[in-house]
Amino acid sequence: LFVIYINDIVDNLKCNAYLYADDMKIYTKVTCESDRQMLQDDINVVDWTNTWLLKLNINKCKILTVGTGDSQMHQYQITRDGNTSALSNVKVEKDLGILVDNNLSFDMHIQDVAKKANRILGVIKRNFKFLDCTTFIMLYKSMVRSHLEYAQTVWSPYRQFNIELLEKVQRRATKIIPGFYKLPYEQRLARLNLPTLAYRRARGDMIETFKLLKGSYDSKAGPTLTRAIYSGTRGHCMKLYKEFAKKDVRKYNFVVRIVDLWNSLPEQVVESRNVNAFKDNLDKHWRSQELVTDYKSKIRIR
Repeated sequence: LFVIYINDIVDNLKCNAYLYADDMKIYTKVTCESDRQMLQDDINVVDWTNTWLLKLNINKCKILTVGTGDSQMHQYQITRDGNTSALSNVKVEKDLGILVDNNLSFDMHIQDVAKKANRILGVIKRNFKFLDCTTFIMLYKSMVRSHLEYAQTVWSPYRQFNIELLEKVQRRATKIIPGFYKLPYEQRLARLNLPTLAYRRARGDMIETFKLLKGSYDSKAGPTLTRAIYSGTRGHCMKLYKEFAKKDVRKYNFVVRIVDLWNSLPEQVVESRNVNAFKDNLDKHWRSQELVTDYKSKIRIR
């Protein structure tokens, strides 16, 4: 009954809403005063929370405005027990472990994960004096690289300084193995059978695209990918339509940046029977790509 009631509340909201555990996000596009008022009306959910003994912590309720214009200066309020409190406007807020900023640049998040990964790498270096390749790979993949790749589909960097900031972590990590310090980065990667982080992000994008097209995710929760109406006689039959994007924030968004790479894949890769088969086929198809060992390169689209 509780779940049904929550769904009923969300259905009655005028704006869109996401629920996850004890978090709720209400959002809408604000272009005029009526849009602001509609959002303000939905913010006032205190009566519902009091009924179900889920009292809100007003200090943790924030307003994050993405975009430009006077909407960023508008104040929203929430009323509780007859008292009205203004909600604070923030420029960055952590959501499910990701620092989301009002420009969607994710610069702060990338800096944060790089610092966290470097701290963990320091712990490994101090506590493991004699590392062989096998032990290093196990520790690095589980304790360091996992932080560098968490939810990268959302915040994947496109600015060179952010790409290099993340890659420096892996460059530093591969030097702590005895005998590897003076080797070139590309040679260290080859000996450890490690690809660049840039390659891993491109590979991850393709895996997520495959899952979305195969229906592995809830259609209401994942991004919408539009299939191309005409794919021509060359390539595969699962090509995607690429939306026009003028600004970088949209151009490098997941649903736009993955289209060219996905459309360039051969039919035997995109029609793999499952995710594991897709990973194997994709790695075989991309094994000669320079991006595997050179993070400054790009995937060659054939």
